[in-house]
Amino acid sequence: MTVDDACDTCDTGDDPVVRRVDAVSDDVFTAMQHRDRRYTLYFLLEHDGTSVDELADVVTGWTHVGEYGMVGRADWTRVYTALLHQHLPMMESAGLLVFDREGGVIDRTEWSPSLVRIVRLAHNAETNVHAG
Repeated sequence: MTVDDACDTCDTGDDPVVRRVDAVSDDVFTAMQHRDRRYTLYFLLEHDGTSVDELADVVTGWTHVGEYGMVGRADWTRVYTALLHQHLPMMESAGLLVFDREGGVIDRTEWSPSLVRIVRLAHNAETNVHAG
């Protein structure tokens, strides 16, 4: 797949390089460097919002699937704490979500079509790597 294929829904206008850079910022790619943040984005593809507790359940489960049978409380607590103090604030700064710390609620922001496509491509690639 080429960059043009991945951005076929981008408004390329007169200057395609500038438009593509504006469509998906470096902060998005930085956010996607960590597995727990990618799993958060994958979950938010299908859900407009969630609670930190539910997201910690999902990310913990996806992280440990196939590694061993039982996920312990310590695993969940590690993921929950990292989401709360590191990952969610970073993703909020990148404009990917809104994080209500008081209510423990996460809402997805409005994602551009090119961002949705990039997250789907990453999800498909990561799922195929682990499935094979």
